[in-house]
Amino acid sequence: MGGREIADLEAKLFDAEKKGCLAIMVGPRRRGEIDYELHHDGNARMKISLKAARLPEGTRTVTVFVNDNAVTDLEVKEGSGYLRLESARGDAIPEVHVEDTASIRAGEKTVCEGSFHRD
Repeated sequence: MGGREIADLEAKLFDAEKKGCLAIMVGPRRRGEIDYELHHDGNARMKISLKAARLPEGTRTVTVFVNDNAVTDLEVKEGSGYLRLESARGDAIPEVHVEDTASIRAGEKTVCEGSFHRD
């Protein structure tokens, strides 16, 4: 992808069920990450990863959301998956800003969630 980056944001995604932990030492474990880059030439890239998530048995795909809007489905195996989207290849990538929300859901169940910050 050509051109310098004008935005490079990422969202760390944590177990939705682990939010209420009392001590940071045993707090939420990171389950996923979405890295968003926007370049001066207008091209965008989004890298989505999920690791060792607890999913309902038989789950083969999960849905990635940004600001509660579905972005893409992610194929998973044993709770893990990776996908790279590039607008230069024709992939649809939403514009992302600092503090936008991100989540990954298996059906109606939120697997992990987070928000974007500067990388």
